[in-house]
Amino acid sequence: MDLFRHWILRVGSCRGSRSWSVARGDCAGCFVSPLGLNNTTFLPSIEARKTVPTGYLRQKGKLQRQRSMAEIEDFRFILSGGSLFTTLDDLAVFGQMHLNDGVFDGKRILARASISEMRRLQSPDRPRRTYGLGWFRDDVLESGLADLVFHGGAWGAHFRIDRRRGLVCAFLVYQNGVQVQDLKDRLIQQVYEMFPVPKGR
Repeated sequence: MDLFRHWILRVGSCRGSRSWSVARGDCAGCFVSPLGLNNTTFLPSIEARKTVPTGYLRQKGKLQRQRSMAEIEDFRFILSGGSLFTTLDDLAVFGQMHLNDGVFDGKRILARASISEMRRLQSPDRPRRTYGLGWFRDDVLESGLADLVFHGGAWGAHFRIDRRRGLVCAFLVYQNGVQVQDLKDRLIQQVYEMFPVPKGR
């Protein structure tokens, strides 16, 4: 299969990882299909893209409409470090699996060791960087594992898994991430007020 004829890929590590994933079908086989994430894909259909709200950027004090995903006829850009199309329901399922150390609905999807690596610091030579395997980290335990992992998206999305609260939290926003930072911070604060850390945790 000539991967580069069928896909537009970003250079560097994303090219290699996405090519490998496409060649082996790892993304779907590893967790998308077993978790029943029917609305999660790198290449959404035109019908699915029509459900995505129009994005806007604030420029010079005015909101400027951005091109809709549905307006892109030849939609084949894939970036393994992003561009995954999903829904809140699918994110919640993935988050619950992660919160339960790789198990969802009684079935092991990912190894506990894989989840632990996502929670562990991956750059010990740069201790001020809090990046785990695919996640930013916070609330780090003495064991070195983080009780809070989270990640944002370029278009304002934010996804966090908080073990102390037993909470999966996702915001899907379709606007420039920098421009919605304050809103995201306020939403997280409200969620934390609604779901405080239980006593003894």
